[in-house]
Amino acid sequence: MTRTQTENPAPLLRHAMPVGLALAVVVSGGALSAGQSRINAELGARIASSLVAALISFGSGLVLVLAIVLARPAGRRSLARWRTYGLRWWQYLGGLGGAVFVLVAVVTVPVLGVGLMSVAQVTGQIIGALVADRLALSPSGRQPLTLPRLAGAGLGVVAVMVSAAGRPNGDLALWALGLAMLAGFLMSLQSAVNGRLNQAAGDPLVATTVNFTVGTTALALAVAVVALTTGVHPTALPPEWWLYLGGAAGVVFVTINVVTVPVLGVLRLGLAGVAGQLAGALVLDAVVPGGPGVSAPLAVGAVLTVVAFGVAGIRPRPR
Repeated sequence: MTRTQTENPAPLLRHAMPVGLALAVVVSGGALSAGQSRINAELGARIASSLVAALISFGSGLVLVLAIVLARPAGRRSLARWRTYGLRWWQYLGGLGGAVFVLVAVVTVPVLGVGLMSVAQVTGQIIGALVADRLALSPSGRQPLTLPRLAGAGLGVVAVMVSAAGRPNGDLALWALGLAMLAGFLMSLQSAVNGRLNQAAGDPLVATTVNFTVGTTALALAVAVVALTTGVHPTALPPEWWLYLGGAAGVVFVTINVVTVPVLGVLRLGLAGVAGQLAGALVLDAVVPGGPGVSAPLAVGAVLTVVAFGVAGIRPRPR
């Protein structure tokens, strides 16, 4: 594969589904992502190990998507020719962003709640999108740092400040907000390199498999290092089956993004995904027993976050 093929977006799956259906699927995927964060956080609390919970989530997702790929002849052929993709080594590392996101969600959801964690994560995602576009990491190539994009990033930071204003000072963990923003930043980089990977592989499930392989390997190494240094002492695994659905939810979420990017483009994909994620997060914070509930500042922050994505996507009129 030539350099031109890896840098210009291919029309893969561009007409695979109507735009309206793609938007509905992405919104549902965003809400599913909020549920995944809640499930993984609950599993981490039950086994007393956030790191092991993240590894279980990623590992189960890898087993699921790899089984699907190996069951399909086209998937096996695409996976077997990964050496011919023509990508640079760092373009295979998108799974690291997903691994960090899952681990950060497990750690920060009990502290911030799903809603505030999602607002902080989306702010980091906006900033990461600016960097990815500037460095031409995605198949869409280099994008200029326009005033609307910068204004959207600034508005996202304001959204985090507004959301955090609804909590007492003792509950405002700046370290948790920072981690959530870092996770969102890395998720934007993950989306960019996964777009390159899907373009080269020609199969969204193969791109998802590589993503989960990298993430699971990174988390397994982290567990091994911690076990050899300070020790890892998880409690017995809980019997509830739904606590192990985080990996499956992650597979669906990543694959939805890969499939719908050619239909919607990166901007509308981000807008629809954020709308679903924040809606799901607010509902979960309101209805889950023991959750933080939904305060007025948090709701306003969520709305500002959606507005930030909209502002960041405004394209100046060509002269």
